[in-house]
Order: sequence, then C-alpha cells, then structure tokens
Amino acid sequence: MVSIQAFTTGYVRIRPSQIVSEINNGAKEILADQNWSDWLPITCWLLDHPEEGLILVDTGETSKTMSPGYLPKFHPYYQKAVEFNVQPEDEIGPQLFQAGIQPACIKHVILTHLHTDHSGGLHYFPNSKIWVTKQEWLASKGLNGWINGYLRKKWPKWLSPNFIEFEDGKYFNFDNHKKFTPDGSINIIPTFGHSPGHVSIIIEGNTIPLIIAGDASYTTDLMLSGQGGATMDKEGFYSLSQLSHYVQESSAKYLPTHEIGVGEKLHAISH
Repeated sequence: MVSIQAFTTGYVRIRPSQIVSEINNGAKEILADQNWSDWLPITCWLLDHPEEGLILVDTGETSKTMSPGYLPKFHPYYQKAVEFNVQPEDEIGPQLFQAGIQPACIKHVILTHLHTDHSGGLHYFPNSKIWVTKQEWLASKGLNGWINGYLRKKWPKWLSPNFIEFEDGKYFNFDNHKKFTPDGSINIIPTFGHSPGHVSIIIEGNTIPLIIAGDASYTTDLMLSGQGGATMDKEGFYSLSQLSHYVQESSAKYLPTHEIGVGEKLHAISH
C-alpha cells in the first residue's frame, strides 16, 4: 500500500479563460480577460512506498513570487494574468520539517511539468533524484521556453534531471506508461497538452486507484467533460479523453493540482 499526503504550498489565481477554453485558444484570450478566478490551491503530493521510500510529486511554489522583481518584468502573462499568495511557511521545505520529515529523506521528485508553481520548491531537494520528461525539459529551453512561461533561471544550478521514458507498453487504455516502482503500484503516464511533456501519476494497490493529474485539467468535472485550459491542443484533449475513460472504468479518484478542496477529497478517501 502506498500512503499519500497532500501539501498546499500557497495559492494562485488566474484568468478564468485559462481554466476552460476552446481548442488552441491561448495568450490573446487570457490577456484580454479582466476577471479573476477564485484563489486556487497549489498542491504537491508526498507518497510513501513500502520499498522505494518517500516520493514527492511536484514541489509547489516559492514565496519569492511575492517579492517585487522576481517574476519577469516584461512577460505579459506574469504581469497581467496570474497572482500568487505564497508565504515562506507555505513552501514545501518548511511544511516537511513541520511534519517531521527532512527534505534529504525524499528519494525521488517526480515533476508533472516544469511550470513555476510545480518546480518552485526544487531548491529543497539537491539530494533527490529529479524526474521529468525530455519533451518538457527541451520545451523549457531558449526564447520559446521563456515565452511559454518557464523560469529556468530560477531553478537550482545543480538541476540535471533524469528523463522519464515511456517504455513499459500499454497501460489499461493508455498507449504507454512507465512503471516507476517494481511492484507496479506507481505508474507514470503521458498526458501531454497543458505543456509539451506533461505527465500524470496513477497509484494502485489502495482501496481505489488515485490519479495525481497535475494540470491535465483544473477540475475533475472539466476532465470528465473533456474541457481543457487555454493552453490545450489536440494532444491535450486526447489526454483528457484517456483520463476520462480510465476514471469511469476504474472508479479512480482524480486529484488535480489546483482543484479547490482537493486535499479534503484525498483525506476523505484515505479515512
């Protein structure tokens, strides 16, 4: 059995047009939107595997986003379309300490993708194996990476991730997967779309399967209805259709990073 715990590393609010949109809508629609979403949790997940030990999925956000000048001054998205509320004590490092866990005890960190609200706590884990897809790593590079919101200059200098390779074949209705643990209880599936190398994690062996979905969609309902955010493309909608099919066939519980109440949902499942 794999135990799982949710940590809320602060909150973010974005333009509603980013949460749900028609295919290939993007920056133009988001920047034109004058409304704000509710404050959404920035969640990361601690898995305790009986043989592999502690595995963290995503690292949350840094409180430095609250400091003037930290976010790119000339990037329209960061200046107009997103706001953070992250206090120092909200960061994953202090929260792990509060729970009696040393960050050095985290054996693996799996990143669903490399956007700042998922990679903002990387600096706490220099001794962990960091996992991300090669597609995501390459997408973060250069001018295009900056335009698409990746903040590579904020990442630790030591960062040299292990690449997730989908080499274990078909998994239920998914075309391919990586069996992350030898017992098959933790599996990584490609859910490209929100970003070029986005992944989700399926945890089996508990009462019901759990899907740590990252930003494949912002809510469970949007996943079930096949509605992605404004950065989605055809690949992203295909990922949603695969996730929806799996959830309906397996009764798995879907845990997206920014769904309001997702931590409480997990607690209700676990108790």
